[in-house]
Amino acid sequence: MQRLGYNAIATLLFASNIVFWRQSGYFDVQSDYNPLLHTWSLAVEEQFYVLFPILLILIYRWARNSRIPILLGLLLFSFTLCILFQQRLPGATFYLSPFRAWELLAGSVLAIGNLPHLKNRAANEVLAWTSVAGLIGCFILIREDEAFPGWIAAAPVLATAGLIHSGAGPKTLVSSLLGLRGVVFVGLISYSLYLWHWPIFVYASYTNGYADFSAPAIAGLVLLSMVLAYLTYRWVETPFRKREPGAIFYGNRKIFRAAALASLVVGLFAIVLILDNGWRSRVPSRVAKLDDLRTAPIAGQECNGLVPDRAVSTCNAVEAGQRADMLLWGDSHAMAWSPALRAHAKASNKQFALGVNSACPPLLGIDNPAARGCTKFNDDMFTYIKKSRPVVVYLVASWLSYSIPDGQYALRGADGETGNARLFALALHRTINTIQPYTDRIVLVGPTPGAPHETPYRLAIYEWKNWGPKPLPISRSQHDSRSRLFRLAASEVPDNRNLTVVDPTPWFCNASHCIYERSNTLLYKDNGHLSQDGAAFVRNMLMQPQRR
Repeated sequence: MQRLGYNAIATLLFASNIVFWRQSGYFDVQSDYNPLLHTWSLAVEEQFYVLFPILLILIYRWARNSRIPILLGLLLFSFTLCILFQQRLPGATFYLSPFRAWELLAGSVLAIGNLPHLKNRAANEVLAWTSVAGLIGCFILIREDEAFPGWIAAAPVLATAGLIHSGAGPKTLVSSLLGLRGVVFVGLISYSLYLWHWPIFVYASYTNGYADFSAPAIAGLVLLSMVLAYLTYRWVETPFRKREPGAIFYGNRKIFRAAALASLVVGLFAIVLILDNGWRSRVPSRVAKLDDLRTAPIAGQECNGLVPDRAVSTCNAVEAGQRADMLLWGDSHAMAWSPALRAHAKASNKQFALGVNSACPPLLGIDNPAARGCTKFNDDMFTYIKKSRPVVVYLVASWLSYSIPDGQYALRGADGETGNARLFALALHRTINTIQPYTDRIVLVGPTPGAPHETPYRLAIYEWKNWGPKPLPISRSQHDSRSRLFRLAASEVPDNRNLTVVDPTPWFCNASHCIYERSNTLLYKDNGHLSQDGAAFVRNMLMQPQRR
């Protein structure tokens, strides 16, 4: 609710895309919780619509005959920026106008009307159906975890542009179908439908504890969105555009006074939410604690992307000239484990170092395109290990994200090879064999079972309102199945007396299921990262590994 206050003010100022960009990142709260997330695209459009008319005025005054080349040049420039920075600045390329302007410019070039239309009906029919097929292909082939916008965004943009352009030529079967009354009606209310659908589904998900909706529930939410969209179209959009006599907001002055008053009311309410810490007093303390847990920073987050750095004592507490007694190397899951190792090091007067990079597995010769600079980070970690020769190296990561074929991330070999199952096993063996001459011992910590999706939030809603079912724990058989490839790869590491494999499964699982809470405390802050209580839970067990 506190973040909603900030987002509401940003939406009123057509700056929500900038705010969401600043909030985006690996450790950000999931966007599914944001009922105003969809306003980012409206902000991009409004920023474009403020600048584009000024650009047109300048072009028509100074370079009227060059307007199409200028617009195409700007389109290509924006598209090039999008491609160049997509990997390095994914949040910026998604949310910020300079990287998305090319998509709007594609429509602008069509709107100028200087592109020749296809006069042959058969050719225009081919263009129309090719465009439709392209759009359908985009729906099917572009995955949710795809790097976007990037190159792939050109496909739906070109398909849409082609479909629009075909509509200005000879009549086609596609244009006839799109001219049906029901399709036209959806088009008329589409802007209002866009405004309504997202908050309706977000708040419905809230009340449902983020459990899956049934088909009738989805149909009901879609119908509700369409009814509200029609009412908004009828009583807000149409009077604003046509200024019909008798309308509630007839006349420009009334319209803008009403808009100003509505903005003021929303803005004041947003400020109250911010100052009142999200209206925290309305929920019991247990619910507030669960909500705090899902937004709590992961321990060791300040070390993200840093090779153990003496300048940050939590990342490297090793005295100058000394060997690290314990080096923890891994991704954000290693960060979540770090309190357990750090506490043990402190209690036993040992020197601890932490080298972590989110979404970057501690595997040499492997890249995760979703993790910026992953290959270089791991090469630098190997250089650090060779130089400092730590006594024990702990390898901890979200192994299930990398080891299974449909894992969260798709690994890539140095030669561009893909395929998680094979690449993971080879990289794990290579990493252990490469670092073993430079350390006394390697401890490979297996995957934790994790928790159900959105567990802290769903528990909070369940305990507060008794809405939605309480999350069911992950079954032991499910965890064993998902971790099979990791265990197989670990068991096939060539005989190495320096290696110890630790399997946390028995700590969390019995024969039927795997716990996610213990003594009324959650062991995870989300579906995979250990909470502070979870790190305390594993500490004593981790310090007593059994050799494989």
